[in-house]
Amino acid sequence: MKLSSLYNPLHFLQACFKMNRENQNYNTESNRSNLIEPDYLDKICCGDQVFRKDIINELIIQIPENILKMEVAIQQNLFTEVHSVAHDLKTNVFILGLSKLIGEPLQSIETLSLTASTMTEIETLFAGIKSVCQVAIVEAKQMAA
Repeated sequence: MKLSSLYNPLHFLQACFKMNRENQNYNTESNRSNLIEPDYLDKICCGDQVFRKDIINELIIQIPENILKMEVAIQQNLFTEVHSVAHDLKTNVFILGLSKLIGEPLQSIETLSLTASTMTEIETLFAGIKSVCQVAIVEAKQMAA
């Protein structure tokens, strides 16, 4: 049984694309999708607002870099790199409190990359993850402002 059959990537992608369409004009506090769980981030930072802002600013840089690395790794069929980047992204999304939304698909990518059989399922899962991350970066930029 394929791992992706336990987790329906089509439903995941449909939800992500719907969310992305709904958040394309996302630019005011009233339009916030609240993908990021600020309460969780505040716990990590123990109330230190400077540290919180530093973490957010670092993730605003790291997540798009990891998205780009993943795209290249998928294009070049670099399964080891896919595994490594998925692991890095899992850490980043955990810090932002996005694990409930995209932690499972990232874990699936890590697992699928170990089999090194095909990128098709990985590409499908990654498309949804990328959409969520793009919206979350917009939100993180507003939080850091």
